[in-house]
Amino acid sequence: MTTLDFSYNYYLTGTIPTELGLLSSLAYLNIFRTPLVGSIPSEFGLLTNLIKLDISPGYNSVFTGTIPTEIGNLVNLQYIDISRHGFVGTIPSEIGRMVVLQTLSAYYNSLTGTIPTEIGGMLALEYLYIYNNLLTGTIPSEFGILSNLIEFDVRNNSFLGSIPSIFTNLSSFPS
Repeated sequence: MTTLDFSYNYYLTGTIPTELGLLSSLAYLNIFRTPLVGSIPSEFGLLTNLIKLDISPGYNSVFTGTIPTEIGNLVNLQYIDISRHGFVGTIPSEIGRMVVLQTLSAYYNSLTGTIPTEIGGMLALEYLYIYNNLLTGTIPSEFGILSNLIEFDVRNNSFLGSIPSIFTNLSSFPS
C-alpha cells in the first residue's frame, strides 16, 4: 500500500495506531480533517518512503505531545503539515535530515525554543510556516543558503535581534 487517506472522516475517532509505522511502502498519509487525538507515534520514523504527511486538524482533532525526533528519518518527505494542534517542546534538530522537504507547516502550536540551525541545510525548502508558536532566539544565519525559499512566516513568536541581512541573498523572494 502506498496511499492511506483518512481525510474528511468526521466520525472516525481515537488515536493514530502505532502499527501504521509498519507500512514500509507508504508514500502518502493524509489524516486531514479527521477528529483523531493523541500524539504522533514515534513509529512514524519507520515510514522512510513517505512523501506527504498531512495531519492538519479537523473537527475536534487535537494532537498533543512533542514532535518525535524519529521524524528526521523521513528523508524522502516533501510535505508535512502538523499545524493547528497542541504540540509542545522544541522543533527537533533531526528535522534537518529531511533534505528534500519542500513544505514545513507547524504553525498555531505551542512550540518553544529556538529554530534549529539544521533547517538551513534543507536546500529544497520552499515554504516554512512556523508562526503563532512560542519560539525564541534569533533567526539562524544558516537560512541564507535556502535559495529555493519562497515563503517564510515566523510572525507571532518571540524572536530577538534584528532581521538578518541574509534574506537579501535569497533570490527566490519576490522583489
